[in-house]
Amino acid sequence: MCMVKYSKAIGHQDSKCENRISSLTADRDALRDERYQLKLDSINLTKEMEVRDTLQEEVNRLNLNEPCQEGWKTFNGKCYYFSTSGVTRSWESSRKYCKERGADLVIITTKEELNFVVQSYRVTWIGLSDREQENSWKWVDGSDLIDDGFWQVGEPNNHQNDEHCAEVSRSAKRFNDVPCERKFSWACEN
Repeated sequence: MCMVKYSKAIGHQDSKCENRISSLTADRDALRDERYQLKLDSINLTKEMEVRDTLQEEVNRLNLNEPCQEGWKTFNGKCYYFSTSGVTRSWESSRKYCKERGADLVIITTKEELNFVVQSYRVTWIGLSDREQENSWKWVDGSDLIDDGFWQVGEPNNHQNDEHCAEVSRSAKRFNDVPCERKFSWACEN
């Protein structure tokens, strides 16, 4: 800090202080400009990563030259895996199984896809839950459930405050919320 002592050289001290203040001000302004540029770079990099991820997902979807893995079924250009008959898991365990194979629980977006998924088992886990926030149903990719027309009448009802995961049944061909710990068959989508 510049302090001026009482002396004959006050003019000399003032000059030193002014130079120091000027230097510190220039350093502060340079740091402010650098911080602003880093923020811009961060924003641009985040946008580029989002675009890259979106493009990679699209490439994966459109890469129809590669057949589905053995044991997987093709429907509308996507690959689906249905759990082995008689094998059931909780919602989280089913999701883990899918993720270990480079997939995730199925995200149903059309009536045709719903009809395809319900063919295999009496009840099947799908990639839909409100585990993060009650009544805020999200797919496993983080997207919101947009069309809630696939729910069974009266659902989701969160019966006994513990129904946070969704399943579909062959008989109803509609979504139903149930406790995530229940064990059902599951469908993966890649």
